Amino acid sequence: MITVFVKFSLSPFQTRDTIATDFSNISEMFADVPDLLRKYFIVAEDGSYAGGMYLWESREAAQAFHSENYALMIQERYGAVPTITYFDCPIVVDNQFSYEFHDVAA
Repeated sequence: MITVFVKFSLSPFQTRDTIATDFSNISEMFADVPDLLRKYFIVAEDGSYAGGMYLWESREAAQAFHSENYALMIQERYGAVPTITYFDCPIVVDNQFSYEFHDVAA
């Protein structure tokens, strides 16, 4: 599994409520994305940046989604160039559903 952290700066005019409303409006876009296991919309507590955390089945799926077009969409929508960081994610513990995901193939 791959975790992707997307982060982009917010202007002082973009409030937490404004960003949260926009996130709510676009959340359905992620409902049926192939190989996307989880998507978290995030806003820093101080309001300086926002973004998302994604959990993917594979790096290939993550890279296909987080393409140049994706970065351009973020820039057009929020006025900031995103940073996109990939992490190997061998284990996820989910206490809400009492489940543990393992992807430890080496």
